[in-house]
Amino acid sequence: GDTVLFVASPTGLAKYDFYVDGINLQSGSGFIFPVNFLSDGDSVYVVGTNFGCPGFPSNAIPFSVYQYPVMDISSNPDSVCAGQSILFTASSFNVPVPTGFEFFVNGSSVLSGASGTWSSSSLNNGDLVYVTGTNVMCTGNPSDTIIAKINPIPAVSLSADKNSICYGGTLIFTAAPAGYNNYDFFDGGGLTQTDSSATWSTGTLAQGNYSITVVATDKGCASPVSNLVNVNVFSNPSPAITGTLVVCKGGVATLSASAGVGYVWSTGDSSATITVVPTSFPSFPVSVTVTDNQGCIGTTSGIVFVQTLPSVYAGQDMINCNKEGKQIIATPPG
Repeated sequence: GDTVLFVASPTGLAKYDFYVDGINLQSGSGFIFPVNFLSDGDSVYVVGTNFGCPGFPSNAIPFSVYQYPVMDISSNPDSVCAGQSILFTASSFNVPVPTGFEFFVNGSSVLSGASGTWSSSSLNNGDLVYVTGTNVMCTGNPSDTIIAKINPIPAVSLSADKNSICYGGTLIFTAAPAGYNNYDFFDGGGLTQTDSSATWSTGTLAQGNYSITVVATDKGCASPVSNLVNVNVFSNPSPAITGTLVVCKGGVATLSASAGVGYVWSTGDSSATITVVPTSFPSFPVSVTVTDNQGCIGTTSGIVFVQTLPSVYAGQDMINCNKEGKQIIATPPG
């Protein structure tokens, strides 16, 4: 497509005939032959005529015509997380192997040379990437533009509704911000929940200390591990009732409970040791709820057995005269 000027010398002859591969394409007094339709390998020469006498053909000029590369560009992968590399590959639709490539980002050259590939890990989302190709000395138009898709690395923090619970209680952990594609909660390294929900509620943690973290994933990009949230799960107290567990009817039972700092008895008492007169026969149920210094609660129950009082029979009434001695023998009734 470029125009080439062939100039015959000497000038001043009456006529000049220019030939391309033996075909006369221009005849006249002009000694300059402009042409823009040559094909690769065409040969051009000229014959000069003066006073009606044509001369010998000039030297022939073999001509090379190079195509402008029509370029294409591709990326792998199509999108990445911030800091990851994208590989761009250039190719030509019409020139098997261009002799040169030049990659551009937002109009600025970033690589020029014989390599048809370029990779970068520092692109920003929305950057415009294209390439031009050169075939010997012919540089074609820019390729289509690829818009870089760079997804940000999410950042996530973690909080808990409380720092300690009693065994069987519920802890709620909340990751912020909400709205990411997925949240992975860990307790000291083990995965406990993976879900799109930004909260993890659990009531199944055993007694002990736990270090909870979360990792958020959005658009295929994982966040760094969140801040550490330490929580304690305290065991519940295991109280026992000791004391007078067998009394006679109408007697007083002294009962004690252990393993706490606060006590609530079924009798209404609130001390560690109580005295009670059983009101039911032959057994008197009693229970106590104990609170320890962590605020954890344990309950136990017991039974006070109530024995009947014995009755005796001393025989029929008698009258003792003159201070006579009598023997009285008591026996159980019946």
